[in-house]
Parts: sequence; structure tokens; C-alpha cells
Amino acid sequence: MEIPLIDAFDFSWQPIWLVERDLQTRVDAVVKRDGVSAQNVMNIVSKQQIATNYTVKIDNNGTLDQLFKQVDSLLQVNNLL
Repeated sequence: MEIPLIDAFDFSWQPIWLVERDLQTRVDAVVKRDGVSAQNVMNIVSKQQIATNYTVKIDNNGTLDQLFKQVDSLLQVNNLL
């Protein structure tokens, strides 16, 4: 489940997987995907809070294949497959 405002809910979410990407990479991707300005994206990003109570951090700076491999590995380690 993707929850951008996880702290807005009074619920004990467990486990929490944080998918993290470098700021410039995120900005570039949104500009390309949505056709908006980099400044517009930066304004939105500056208002977002990063979860600090995550259980697992996933690095999303590589290829889609690398991301899938990380997720598959984590699902196996956590017996979720």
C-alpha cells in the first residue's frame, strides 16, 4: 500500500518500507512524466515529510530491474512471497 501521508493515520503500520531516490533523479522523472516545471516539483517536494519510522529502506536510484531484484529479495527474506 502506498501512503504518502502515513503519519496522518492513527494506525500501527508494520512493516514500513521506505523507497528512496535522490532528489534530482526524482525531480527529473516527474518533470519528464508530468510535463511540469522543476520548480513546481521542488515546491511540492519541499512540503513532503520523509518517514523516519521505516523498517526497510529500498534504494531506487538504479534501474527498474535492480529495484525489482531488491524487492524480490526483501519479500523472500521477510517470508512474504
